[in-house]
Amino acid sequence: MGQRILNIDSQILTGFQSCNQQMKLGFIEHLRQNDKPQALEKGSLMHGIMEAYYSVIGGLINSRSELFNELNVAGVEFVGQSTDCAKAAQFAIEAGRYLAVKMALEPDTAQFILAHAADYFKYYLRDTFVPLAVETVGTKVIYEDKDIKFLYTYKIDLIVQKGNNIMAVDHKTSTRRESPTDMENQFLGYVWGLGQGSSIMINRIGLQKTLSPGQRFERFLFTYTQGRIDEWVENTVSTMFDILYAIDNDHFPRNMTSCFKYSSGCQFLAICSSDPQLRDYKRERLYHISTKWDPAEALKGKGNV
Repeated sequence: MGQRILNIDSQILTGFQSCNQQMKLGFIEHLRQNDKPQALEKGSLMHGIMEAYYSVIGGLINSRSELFNELNVAGVEFVGQSTDCAKAAQFAIEAGRYLAVKMALEPDTAQFILAHAADYFKYYLRDTFVPLAVETVGTKVIYEDKDIKFLYTYKIDLIVQKGNNIMAVDHKTSTRRESPTDMENQFLGYVWGLGQGSSIMINRIGLQKTLSPGQRFERFLFTYTQGRIDEWVENTVSTMFDILYAIDNDHFPRNMTSCFKYSSGCQFLAICSSDPQLRDYKRERLYHISTKWDPAEALKGKGNV
């Protein structure tokens, strides 16, 4: 019998640590809400716009990502010099208009996102860092013995060089001015996965209506010691052993302190808050079974989130 392989990403890791049942419903049973939350759609649109912009100014469009292949088929192509940031911004907005049509967003909401993206490009017109890669997916062995191999998969929104430093950048859209925390699995996983430094920049794009650009667009730099990174690896490996135990024993207890972790509540709250005899009805009415979640494929944009 060969090695047993388990591959996870930050979503599976954080989901299991937050609530075992949440991880089971989302990543083992592959349930997704029929109506995708608007906040996710807004974030997806802004990420697509950022990918288009930084691919152009980094001279990376020849790599032909899935986004650019799709834009090319649709006739949305960049013409000009990659050093022309203003033209790159215009192209990214045009790409955003194309993407918005495919999303479950009201026209006014889509236009709101496009306007904020335009403000962002004006605000950061004279950025000094150099984009090296966009939407970079990687998989690394985080633990291995003769019986088990644990893989960790990550996708970094943007990798940049500033001076002699190379660092990951994560785009975050937000409607509230709250400082991010450096305790996120996602951020520590980026730094460990990239392996070329100890820092990550959180590029927050605020979606407020009344704040100035300087208040809406903020960047936070987190720097991790090797001790912090090693500690994260140890904790992640321990959690992965717990995931194997849960799978082998079909034991996924609920952590009810996580039901309202987010303002809208857990996406599976409608199931767990129902009487056990009514849960199949809730599942059939409000959810659907999506494509099997494979971290490497999903993070390339092929997964149906």
